[in-house]
Amino acid sequence: MEKSFGNIVFSSKFDSGNLARVEEASIEEDSDKIYVFNIWTRLDCEGTIYENSNRSWFYFSVTGVPIGSMVQFNIMNLNRHGKLFGQGFAPVTRTIPGKLGWERVSSRVVYDFISSETKILTFHHKFTAALKSFTYFAFTYPWSYEKCQTQLEKLDRKYANCKLGEIYYYRELLCLSKGGNRIDLITISNFSKLTECEDRIDKRLFPEPKPRCQTFRDKKVYFLSARVHPGETPSSFVYKGFIEFLLRENDERSVKLRKRFVFKIIPMLNPDGVKCGHYRTNLEGINLNRMYMGIPDFEKYPSIYAVKSLLIYYHFMNRMDPNGKFNYINALSKYTHLSKFSKCLAHFTQPNLPAVKSNGSNASMITNNEKGTTDFTESSKSLNVCEKSNGVSFFHQLDFTKNGSKNLISVNTDFKDINIDTLYNLNKPCSGIAFYFDLHAHASKRGCFFYGNHFETEDEQVDNILFAKLMALNTPHFDFNASNFSFKNMYMKDSNRMSSKEGSGRVSICKTFGLINRDIESY
Repeated sequence: MEKSFGNIVFSSKFDSGNLARVEEASIEEDSDKIYVFNIWTRLDCEGTIYENSNRSWFYFSVTGVPIGSMVQFNIMNLNRHGKLFGQGFAPVTRTIPGKLGWERVSSRVVYDFISSETKILTFHHKFTAALKSFTYFAFTYPWSYEKCQTQLEKLDRKYANCKLGEIYYYRELLCLSKGGNRIDLITISNFSKLTECEDRIDKRLFPEPKPRCQTFRDKKVYFLSARVHPGETPSSFVYKGFIEFLLRENDERSVKLRKRFVFKIIPMLNPDGVKCGHYRTNLEGINLNRMYMGIPDFEKYPSIYAVKSLLIYYHFMNRMDPNGKFNYINALSKYTHLSKFSKCLAHFTQPNLPAVKSNGSNASMITNNEKGTTDFTESSKSLNVCEKSNGVSFFHQLDFTKNGSKNLISVNTDFKDINIDTLYNLNKPCSGIAFYFDLHAHASKRGCFFYGNHFETEDEQVDNILFAKLMALNTPHFDFNASNFSFKNMYMKDSNRMSSKEGSGRVSICKTFGLINRDIESY
C-alpha cells in the first residue's frame, strides 16, 4: 500500500509491511503545526475469503516530512493490547539513511479503549532527518523473511567448508511453503560420532538434489522452531541469540552442547504470513499452531507436516537405550508391535514402492537371527558418504520379516493417525528427541517464561517442570512463576471456539511421543 499527502508518502510495499489505510487531519498547537494521521492496519488475509480479525502488526515507512516537524500517529484498529502498552510497551522506529538500528519511540504512548471494536494507539515522532530519508515504524522490532534468508546466507558462506574438529553446520531446504518460500532446516553439532548422511525420509521433503546432512550416532536431537505466528517477531531474536550462542567456537558451554546434542532448527515456520505482514495466520487465514494433530495435510500445511515427519524420524533413529548406547533395531523389537509400526512406515514410504535393500549406503543389514530381531551395523564412517547417497529412505531398506520369512509386512498407505502406542511407548529415556522447543511471543504477559504440559503423576510433573526451575536458577531474565504447566492450558479453547491448544505443537507432540520435560513453548 502507498499513499501520498503532498510530499509526504506512506508505504508498506516491502517484506513484512502492513498498512491498510491512512487519513490526514491537522491541528494547530500555538504556532507550530502538528501533522496528524489516522492509520488502519491490514487484517490478516484482508480482501480475500480468508480474511480474519487478527490485525495487530503494523510496519510502514514515511518520507517527505519537513525537517523539525512533529507527527502524531493514531493506529485506529489494533486488537486488544491494553496490558501490553500499560506495562510500558512501545512501537519502534528507524531512519534510513541515519541511525543504524531500531529504537523505541521516545514519546509517551497512549492506548485508548474506546469500545470493543475501537482501540486507538497514539504516539508522536519528531522528524529530524533529510526529506529524502525513510523513517520506518513497526509494532515491535521486525524480523522479515528477507532478513532471515540474509542471515542464513552469511552463515552458509562462513561454514561452507566445515572441517573435522570444528563446528558442524548444515543448511537444507526442508520444503517450500504454499507461497513458494523456503522452510529451512539447520543442523548444528560437532564432528564427534558423525557417520552417514540422513535418509530422505519422505518424497515430499528435501526437494533439492544436494546431499542430506550427516547422521550423528549416540546423540539426541534438540529441536527448535520459531515464527509459526508471523507477528511474534521476538521469537526470531531469541532464535538468533540461540544460534549465535551454539556457534561460539571458544565458549565451553557451546562446545559441550555441540558435543552432546544434534541441534535441528527451523527459523521460520510461516514465511508466507511473515512476508505478507500478517499477525497470526498463514495465506489462508489458518493458525498453523493448531494443525499438529494426526498427520497434517502437506498440501495445506507443509511446514507442520515436515516438523511432524522429522520428529517421528528422530524419535526412532536417534534413540538410545538407558545405557546411552544406540540400538535402533533392538528398540523396535522391544518396544514396537510391528503390525502397528507398519502404519508408521507408511508416513515415510512412497505408496506402492516395494522395500529394497541398501545400494551405496554405508549401512548394512545382517540376516535376521533366530529370535526374530535384526541387527544394524556401520560399515563405514567416511565423510564423503553423502555424495554417494542414492536418496532411498532407510525405512525402505528395513526387512521386517519374522524368523527369516520372506513375506514383507504390508504397509497401510491409508494410515491417518500417527498418535499411536508405537510412538508413545518409546518413551523416556529412549526417545531420540531430547527437547522440543517452539518459540513464541506473548501479547499481554511480560518477561520470559515457558508453557509446558501437565502430567498426572507427581514424579512426572516434577520432572516436567525441572528444566524451567533450572532456567530460573541460572538467569534473572527467566520468570518461573509466569510459566504455566496446567492441564487447562493444554486444552483451552480459542476465542473462536473452533480450535483449541490441543492442536498446538507443544501439546500434540507430547501426546504423540509421550515426552516429559521436553515439549515447551518459550515466550
